[in-house]
Amino acid sequence: DKWQSKSSIGEELQNVSDKFDSTRATIEWYLRSTEELKKNYASYNVPFDFDLVKRLQASTVKLAKYSMKMVMTAHQRLSTTQEADLAFARPQVEALMQQVLKFAFKIHQFA
Repeated sequence: DKWQSKSSIGEELQNVSDKFDSTRATIEWYLRSTEELKKNYASYNVPFDFDLVKRLQASTVKLAKYSMKMVMTAHQRLSTTQEADLAFARPQVEALMQQVLKFAFKIHQFA
């Protein structure tokens, strides 16, 4: 499943959130099953670095950073927006800010 950039910030934010949600379940499974997997992998002489899973869990913070930068860029562009368009753009950007803050908190709880 390749990463496809989306045409709007809202779509991209939803895409990032969906990717995180699908990855989160797998990472949590590996973390819960670490001891059992270590035994199984060792019995078949399969090398696996379980620190990689922990690093992957911690690296999800970069998704929050990416998302927050994206929305902050949209917020900064409001200052250059024409007055007529501002009434339409401001509520959308505020909604994106709420969405990205909820997403960042969810990642913070996970990492």
